[in-house]
Amino acid sequence: MKIYPHYSGKMIMMRSDYGRILWSALIISLILTPLSAVIVRVLLGRFDGPWFMISDLGTTKPEAYLFAIGSIVSSIIAFISVVYLWRKNKKSRRLSLALLFFGSWAFGMALVGIFPSNTATKMHLAGSIITFTSLPAAALVMANWSAKTFPSNDSRKIIGGYILPLITIVTTMIFHLSHEFAHRMHPDVDKMIEMGNEVGWFALFTTLEWILGLIFVLVVMSWKPLFQKPLLEH
Repeated sequence: MKIYPHYSGKMIMMRSDYGRILWSALIISLILTPLSAVIVRVLLGRFDGPWFMISDLGTTKPEAYLFAIGSIVSSIIAFISVVYLWRKNKKSRRLSLALLFFGSWAFGMALVGIFPSNTATKMHLAGSIITFTSLPAAALVMANWSAKTFPSNDSRKIIGGYILPLITIVTTMIFHLSHEFAHRMHPDVDKMIEMGNEVGWFALFTTLEWILGLIFVLVVMSWKPLFQKPLLEH
C-alpha cells in the first residue's frame, strides 16, 4: 500500500490483481453467455433469425442450460465486483449509488437466467425490466462520480465519460417504447415467429435488445480503470 499526493490532498491508493481478474471474467461471461447459446441453436438447426429475443435462448434445451448457467455466473461475478469496488470506496456516496444500481443489474440477470420466459413469464419479465433499467442508471451515476472525482486528464477516469451512458439511456428508452407499441398493436402475439414476415415493431425492439446487450458490454469495458487502475479510498 502506498500514499500518493492528489489534487485535493492525500489519499490511499490501492492496486490489486483481483480487479483485473473480475473485470476480465465479467466481460468474457457476458459475451460467451449468449454467443454459446446461439452457436448451439445454429448447430442444431433451430436458428429462427434474424429476429429473436435474447430471452428466447433460455427457452429451448440444450442451449437453455448454457444461457441459464452463463446468466447466473455473470450475475455472481457482478455481485463480487460490487463488493470489491465498494470496499475500496466505502465513503463515496456517488459511487455507492452507482454500485447499488450495478448490484440491481446483477440481480436482474440472475432472475432472467433462473426463470425462463416461457415457463415463468412474470418473474422473467421482472428480471428483464430490472436488467434493462439498472445498468443505464449505473453507467450515468458512475460517469458522474468519475467526472467529479478525477481531473480531466486522469487515467483513472471512466473511458468515454458521459457519451456511452447517454447512448445507453436513449437506446433503452426507444427499446421500451418500441416494445410497448409492438404489444399494443399485436396484443395476441407472444412469439416473433407468429408474426411471419410482417414483424414490424417486433423487429425494432428485438434488434434494439441485442444492440443494448452489446452496449452493456461496452459500458462494463469502459469501467476498466475502476478495476485495473489504483483505486482510491477517502
